[in-house]
Amino acid sequence: MARDNPDFNVEILGINLINAAASNPLVTSTSTLPWLQDTAADAVSTKWMVTYRDVRIIDAEGRLAGVFNLTEHDLGVEQNQIALKKMLLETATAVDTDEDGLPDAWERRYFGNLDQKPEGDPDGDGISNLREFAFGTVPNDSLSHPALQAASEIQSGKKFVKFKFRRAGGGLFRYDPLWLKALSAGAPSSISAGNASMRNLYDGTGASEMTWSLDTASEAAAFFNVQATVKP
Repeated sequence: MARDNPDFNVEILGINLINAAASNPLVTSTSTLPWLQDTAADAVSTKWMVTYRDVRIIDAEGRLAGVFNLTEHDLGVEQNQIALKKMLLETATAVDTDEDGLPDAWERRYFGNLDQKPEGDPDGDGISNLREFAFGTVPNDSLSHPALQAASEIQSGKKFVKFKFRRAGGGLFRYDPLWLKALSAGAPSSISAGNASMRNLYDGTGASEMTWSLDTASEAAAFFNVQATVKP
């Protein structure tokens, strides 16, 4: 990609034609691409008027942003690779017309308008809209709020803590693990992120799940947290 981390995730799904199910084992055994099988009941290809080998690019609000057919545009040709990447990156760029720090697509998804403010808390759960966005939670559901799962484990004789949490996909925020020896110890300290991995959740929200394995052998840490910071 021209940028390693666009504003929103670029999530690619493969959808197989109804009459081509026999090829599924071959595709899934040689690729990590999430692969779905179309059915007569769903009739995705018919409803979307798909031409064989179409790449149909959907924006953050579920609208068709463009079509790139791989038969007409062979990806063996570098110019076609560049053109497809450009289409994907442009679609994954956040639009914030009211410049309040909340992307239009996010505000419209949950509220149907652009009237929300980053510091607002419409569901009254004590979590601001900006934090709900950063951690991929639902801002108008008080039962949906940022959560951090942690578990200790031993790897090669070393003690690690494995963190797992939900986050907004893409590159709008920086996420840093922090620790405190005690709640009264003052400002938290940062920890080297160590081994980090991330996977797309493909749940329709564009969120990801991030996992850190942190070496805590030299850190007598009692309390852990994750800080999300808006990138400039």
